[in-house]
Amino acid sequence: MLVAVIDDGIVPEIFCTGHLCYDMVVTKHGRVLKRRISDRIVTYHGTMVAGIISKYAPVAEFCSIKIFHDGIMKATCKQLIAALEWCVKMKIPVINLSLGTTEADDFARIESVVHKLLSQGQIIVAACKNDGKYTMPAFCKGVFGVKADAKLTNNQIHTNPDADGVALIASSQHKLLLPDGSVIITQISNSYAAPSVTAEVCNLISAHKRLQFV
Repeated sequence: MLVAVIDDGIVPEIFCTGHLCYDMVVTKHGRVLKRRISDRIVTYHGTMVAGIISKYAPVAEFCSIKIFHDGIMKATCKQLIAALEWCVKMKIPVINLSLGTTEADDFARIESVVHKLLSQGQIIVAACKNDGKYTMPAFCKGVFGVKADAKLTNNQIHTNPDADGVALIASSQHKLLLPDGSVIITQISNSYAAPSVTAEVCNLISAHKRLQFV
């Protein structure tokens, strides 16, 4: 099951997430290109996101779309739109987003590209902003918006009892094994809760396909 991780890039060797089907970068001008060695991965945030998904959904294969270019972890709406439009063009079935916009001027453009994705049957899992502000596309109709719940563990997921516009709550503290045998525990953050949901989506789609072909 192919998953696009729109983040700061993926280093597949760190958590043994497998060969990248696509390794792309969105330039500051909104062009989507193949990532070069000079397009360095700085924070390994996207790598940990892929590690979480792979831990709970070994069926997942990855398409890395690098949208962050430094440790600040910020991108423009133009870059986000370009990444999502590329996913429309390539018909990537599942998209994991650790970012969104809180700027009202961006909402209509985000909704437009989200509608294109959903109309093609693509699935979007998006973290909402950690401060709880209205975030697009996490709050967009048809998107699986996610926030973290510190009481949940492993890959536990529940519907959001607060009914505040975010569809789901999920665990964001995950133990990830490094090649040297040491363990990393991810912090409580919405961006590490979203991959729990993405993994479950992959497993459900995979199970559905197996049932179809029995």
